[in-house]
Amino acid sequence: MALNDQYVYQLKQEKLNITKPRRMVFETIANNHGITMSQLTKKLVPAIHRASIYRTVTTLEKYGIIKRVYTGWKYTLELSEAYDNQHHHHLHCTNCNKTIHTDHDINLERTIYDHGLKYGFVMSSHEVDIQGLCASCLNAPQ
Repeated sequence: MALNDQYVYQLKQEKLNITKPRRMVFETIANNHGITMSQLTKKLVPAIHRASIYRTVTTLEKYGIIKRVYTGWKYTLELSEAYDNQHHHHLHCTNCNKTIHTDHDINLERTIYDHGLKYGFVMSSHEVDIQGLCASCLNAPQ
């Protein structure tokens, strides 16, 4: 099922209308992996009112279509795994704020799952956020 078809299907299942703000917010997040709320509003205002963008983001989060990825107290928006189909983790540069989306690593996943089991915990989901310096900042002249 195509991404937009899956989105339309889910909205219909939830008895939600396919409004212009919902369509545009979804498409913008789908095409801009890891977008900030500020970037999202800059791309969509004046076509969509700022309040409609915030309400739409809240609705899409509520139904598990998008998710927030936190870096400290800041966050970016991206499609949830139900739409992305590519579980990944994030590397955040503390100098330039660049976010690197890492490839799926089955060994890391197994280690995280086993770590939970060690404490009698069965994991249902997780996120890994590693902070440090990216290659560009690390190699930049001081």
